[in-house]
This record gives sequence, structure tokens and C-alpha cells, in this order.
Amino acid sequence: MPSIFKSKPVPYPVPLQYREKGERIARNKFNDYLNGTIDVNRALSQAEEEIKQQLAAVKGAK
Repeated sequence: MPSIFKSKPVPYPVPLQYREKGERIARNKFNDYLNGTIDVNRALSQAEEEIKQQLAAVKGAK
């Protein structure tokens, strides 16, 4: 039985301050896609653009 547990788990990554904002944008675009208001390619490109804008705003405020 001990041979099964030879490996050690990888430590959980520490979430960055930007993660919450990025996840919120991604979740909103995913919901838009599920509702049929935009296609998947447009959802991804809009999410990427909004995340880049948020990062620029946060980094510019520092």
C-alpha cells in the first residue's frame, strides 16, 4: 500500500489578484455564448480583449 503513495501532491497555486476579474469576464462571456447571443469565437476574443483592458487598468493604477 505505501508504494501507491510515493509521490507527494503539488502545492496549490496561490491565486493572483487578477484572477477574480478575469474569471468574472470569462463567466459573463460564457453565459452570453450559452444564451446564444454570441458565437464561441466572438466570446473568446471579447473576453481576451476585456481581460487585457482590465490588466492594463490595474497595472496602470499602481
